[in-house]
Amino acid sequence: MLVVVFGALLAASLPLLLAIVSIAVALGLTALVAAQWELSLFVTNMLIAMGLALGIDYALWSPRSQSAAISANRSVAKPPKAVHRSVA
Repeated sequence: MLVVVFGALLAASLPLLLAIVSIAVALGLTALVAAQWELSLFVTNMLIAMGLALGIDYALWSPRSQSAAISANRSVAKPPKAVHRSVA
């Protein structure tokens, strides 16, 4: 699905890579907390599920909002403004 939306394999793999990095960081922070307190196994499962879900969701939202800004006849001559509008 991401390859269809982005049109390129590299562009489609970037959100998944960012999701994997964020999951790794969250698991590392959870390991630090788990060294002090006992945590449920459910925490690890939720971190992985939420990390992938949010990473893919944001990856699909960003090009859609950029496309909406372009189709609304907003100026695309200045890319920083177009990017600012789609992210804001």
